[in-house]
Amino acid sequence: MPRMNGQPTHCHGRGSRSAWSILPALALCLAACQTTKPHEQSATMVDRLANRTTTVYPTVVMHDGRASYDHPAAEALAAFITSRTGARAQVSDERLTSATPLASLWKGQWREGADALKGHIQAHPVQTDLAAMAVYRFLSDVGPTGIYAFLTNSKGDLLARIEINESHDVFRNARPRTAEDCTALLLQVLESRRQREERGR
Repeated sequence: MPRMNGQPTHCHGRGSRSAWSILPALALCLAACQTTKPHEQSATMVDRLANRTTTVYPTVVMHDGRASYDHPAAEALAAFITSRTGARAQVSDERLTSATPLASLWKGQWREGADALKGHIQAHPVQTDLAAMAVYRFLSDVGPTGIYAFLTNSKGDLLARIEINESHDVFRNARPRTAEDCTALLLQVLESRRQREERGR
C-alpha cells in the first residue's frame, strides 16, 4: 500500500476513513500512498479532540513479538493531548494483553490489530469519548522498526491511525534506538501536524 511524500501515513478507520492529521492527541493512520513521509489525513484530529475525553492505554512495546508495557510513554501521550489540544486525557492501568491483536500488530496487520482492539474495548468499555494507544515494534538486532498509534471512539470504532517506519524520512533522520526515542518521534510528528493545521486556519 503506497505512502505519501515520505510523511507519516494518516488514514481513516473503516467506516469513517478519515485519518488523523495531528493528533497532538494522537496520530493514527495507515499508509495510503508510498513515500518517505508519514501518511496524513485531510481531517484534523484537533477538532475531534477538542472538548473530548480520551482514555490512553499503556503503550505496547513489541520486542521480537513479545510484549511489554510502557506507562511513561502513555503518560507522555496523554500529557501532549491535554496540553496541546485542550482535551482531557487519562492513562488507563488496563493493558491490552490479548494475543490476537499483539500478534497481528507484530506482523504489521494493522486492520486485524484494530479489530482486536475494538473487541477489547467492547469487552472492557471506556468511560471517555475516545480511546488511544501506541505500539512500538522492535527487532533485537535492529532496534525500532515501526511506530503505530490508534484513535477510536468509545465503541472501539477506528477513527484514525498513524504509522511511522523505515520508509519515512522522519524515521530515518531521527534514527530512534529506544522506546523513549519512539515516544519523542511520535510527539514530534503530532506537534508538526498540529502546527500546520493551526497555520491553515
